[in-house]
Amino acid sequence: MMMTPFETTSREIALNFLQTVLIIDDEIEESPHETKLAPPPQPEEIKAPIGRGLPASSQKAKINAQDKKPEESKDDSSEIAHTISPKISALFANEGILCSMLKPEKSDQYFEKRTQKALRKADITILDWKMAKEGANNDARVKSIIESIVGNEESHKQKALRFIVIYSGEHKLLDEHIHSTKTWVDDLTSEVGKIEGEHDHQLSYNHLKFCFYAKPNEHNTEISHIHRKEDELVNSVINDFAKTIQGITPNLTLHSITSIRENTHRLLQKFSHEIDGGYLAHRIMLPNPEEAEEQFIDLFAHELKSILDDSKIELSDEAIKNWAQHRLDHLDEAKQLQLYRDTFFSNFSYTNSDSAISTLSPCLTKPEIEGISKVEDKKLLFTTDGKVEELIETKKADLKKKYIDHVIPSLPNNLFKLKIAKCLKVHIDKTNPSYLTNLLPCETTDSNDQFGLLTTTRTFYSSPTPTLNLGSIIKHNEQYYLCISPRCDTARVKAGEGKETAFQLLPLKPSEKDVYDVIVKQPEAEIIKLKIIYTPTKLKSIIFPQTQADNNKPIRANQDEKFIDINKMEYQWIGELKADKAQQVLNQFAAQLSRVGINESEVLRRAYQAR
Repeated sequence: MMMTPFETTSREIALNFLQTVLIIDDEIEESPHETKLAPPPQPEEIKAPIGRGLPASSQKAKINAQDKKPEESKDDSSEIAHTISPKISALFANEGILCSMLKPEKSDQYFEKRTQKALRKADITILDWKMAKEGANNDARVKSIIESIVGNEESHKQKALRFIVIYSGEHKLLDEHIHSTKTWVDDLTSEVGKIEGEHDHQLSYNHLKFCFYAKPNEHNTEISHIHRKEDELVNSVINDFAKTIQGITPNLTLHSITSIRENTHRLLQKFSHEIDGGYLAHRIMLPNPEEAEEQFIDLFAHELKSILDDSKIELSDEAIKNWAQHRLDHLDEAKQLQLYRDTFFSNFSYTNSDSAISTLSPCLTKPEIEGISKVEDKKLLFTTDGKVEELIETKKADLKKKYIDHVIPSLPNNLFKLKIAKCLKVHIDKTNPSYLTNLLPCETTDSNDQFGLLTTTRTFYSSPTPTLNLGSIIKHNEQYYLCISPRCDTARVKAGEGKETAFQLLPLKPSEKDVYDVIVKQPEAEIIKLKIIYTPTKLKSIIFPQTQADNNKPIRANQDEKFIDINKMEYQWIGELKADKAQQVLNQFAAQLSRVGINESEVLRRAYQAR
């Protein structure tokens, strides 16, 4: 199947990003370039090393077997079917990817534990299904390896994206193995995997992707559609990885990470040992020396931003159009039809059928116009506010053509000036952002919420102990609060009676009618929208006592991520706004405090407030 322009772009970005592939197979062929030593004259006197090789008597038998003629050797094709050549490393190297190969010994019971760090660092892991392990089934090794990759990630941490390929000569890859993998990985991840792909050879989870491919041999011809020679496997693996993460924001993310990777050695040179003296002098002079590490993180983050600024990451109009067409082609028919209808009709209002005919006629055929005219046929219904609730039965092909002709070409431009809107001569409600999202061929409905969460709320990639500072969002019973105490007051909180620090908290309330200031994600993964109450009289001042052990440090939550105030009341930590968003909120509250009340003409006051 030919790749779309967007898929081609995504593949190029993914290929620039990919650095490492790790292959684990217990039947890796010996390299033809490897130097082989001649057998010793008396093999029976040589002892085999621990855990490897053969006893002396077996070695002698092996040497004798090598003297036999080729026609006397038995050709076991079922064994050959499971081998993999080390030449595949060179094939990956041709694509700019480093490929390592590991061969576990049957007697090695600690292989998975010893290689766990390497497994987690690899961008792509390729595993044989059948790998021998003493005292266990043939699939025990591969399952143990997969569990060592994904099974030990703590549930409260954000799970990392993992891409695993099963490459085996087994003939039951699709009949049994992919289904058995789904069963136990479902339990391992507490998710429900989805078998998908052109040949039902892929198993997908939220953060985990498996692809099953077969080593070609005469015993698995019934799955020839997933046969891959080693050179074909390299191309398929890269394509599958690209499809796993392809999208506008994933492509921008991969491009950014690639830029940072390419400048890693320049960063090391920038932060060389030559500045150690200056850094330590700065650290010693600080009232709280531990703050130097936090300041270093800010400094380093600015250098990363400089790299990204210099990399000139751009999103061209052509890339957006290619994305829209690609997503359109991959939506199921029901979602496509709904998208077309929503785009062209559901967001426009009419008072009656005559008004609908007048405004829709430039985009409708004559039979469609006649259908609208026959309101008694119930093919066009109106709600009380005059919105079109159901359109006449327009053919999907006609709607798709109109969508492609009018919407996709104008996506990179001002979405409020779409050609279709000009054609229909109607007013689009600019206060309804969901209308813009509905124009785009996406499968998810909470895209606006997820992006809003990403842009305003700090992401924690590990699990540090929460601290109470500017931007912290906490919850007492059902009441939410936002801390607006300046950072300089929350960074060094003193311990002891008479030295307590009062924290300033603005109340938050759940939004009504989609009017909200912040979006947060609660511990149970529920997204909630909150409105900030800026009224000065609603401000709360609460004292959270500091411990002697943390004197001159921020207030830290307990192991349950709760803060305890001076009255023993508990406040659950919910999240934290990004620094610039929190500062914006503080400035807006300060503006409320600085309002000036004067005596003036009521007519004059109402006149300028009405603007």
